Amino acid sequence: MSVRREEILDAAERLVRRAGYAGVSTRAVAEEVGIRAASLHHHFPTKSDLGEALTDRYTERFMEKLGPPEEARNAPAGPVSVYCDAFRESLRRDGALCLCGVLGAEMSGLPVGVAENARTFFARNLNWLTEALREPGAAPAHSRAVHILSALEGAMMLTVAMEESSVIDAVCSELIAANQRTPPAQIS
Repeated sequence: MSVRREEILDAAERLVRRAGYAGVSTRAVAEEVGIRAASLHHHFPTKSDLGEALTDRYTERFMEKLGPPEEARNAPAGPVSVYCDAFRESLRRDGALCLCGVLGAEMSGLPVGVAENARTFFARNLNWLTEALREPGAAPAHSRAVHILSALEGAMMLTVAMEESSVIDAVCSELIAANQRTPPAQIS
């Protein structure tokens, strides 16, 4: 991928995470990068093309950051801690909502390809969490995964809206505590 293409995607991600898909024009992205709109359209002929590439890249990067669910399942702090850390790190680093969380709120107004890619982000996250949470004798992993993802997306929104980082920290603490592994019962 070319450097210019990456710059365009970086600028688009920053803008969409703050203003939403509908609130960002390709002209604004071009201005953010310091190029003409025609140059942007050389890389992304339409805004939808830009949105699709953006959501693909965002999803791949997020999933890469999480790593294999088996590794998270075996992590000393447990998979929920690994997952919470990815959300917290993203929020602290960028000070903005999850890109696909923003797009999820705009779903009815998104181009089909962008909406499908946002859904793919959530589906892949739920699949990852379900696999990472799978344990014999535990509550159904999929419903727990839905709860965790929903809580973290909401916590990001409240953290940004209230400008209060303790919100996501409190939600993560609760999620981690609620999903701690219980050691097997000792037989005497």
